[in-house]
Amino acid sequence: MAWITLWPGIAVAEGPGWNLQPSESWLVVRLGPKPSGLFSGLAHPHVVRAVQFSGKLSLDPADLSTCALTLEIPVAGLRVDHPEDRKRAGLGGGPDADDQKKITAHMRDEDQLYAASHPTIQFTSERCRKDGVIEGTLKIRGKSKKVIVPMKIESTETKVVAKGEFQLQHADFGFEPYSAAFGTISNAEALRFTIELVAERVTRP
Repeated sequence: MAWITLWPGIAVAEGPGWNLQPSESWLVVRLGPKPSGLFSGLAHPHVVRAVQFSGKLSLDPADLSTCALTLEIPVAGLRVDHPEDRKRAGLGGGPDADDQKKITAHMRDEDQLYAASHPTIQFTSERCRKDGVIEGTLKIRGKSKKVIVPMKIESTETKVVAKGEFQLQHADFGFEPYSAAFGTISNAEALRFTIELVAERVTRP
């Protein structure tokens, strides 16, 4: 069996290769309003979707422990509160187009994702288990956090769909939830990640 190195110091067994499909995938973070805010009733839950990303997936569906995954998501490729995303996330009406632009700008600010200095979000798997659990490192805003993600992996001869959810905190990445109006409107601390990663098998001549 061949071996490949996906990150300095990490080598994994190489299974069949797959091409990631960003347009079919559903990589989102959901943020809710802080319930104790004075005007929390005026705040919206938000959904942020990665509509652009790149990476590598190696996976043998017959032996999930051989998997390896890297993802790189440009902060500029994050879409905030798009009507289609809100509908799919089961959320009601949200900010209008002008407010979406303002929220997106705030998300990229220095006190949030700090896109000017940290333009990408990165994930690197370090271990895959036979039961589909993936252990790895998520890097946001220059801060790294170890994560353990239970995944449900479905596959055919030509397609793989991997689904999972996990929750982290703003504090895990060294920043505070966005707030406005002197803190009377604020996001909650939790960051709820939902993954539906779609990939198609690499065809070789």
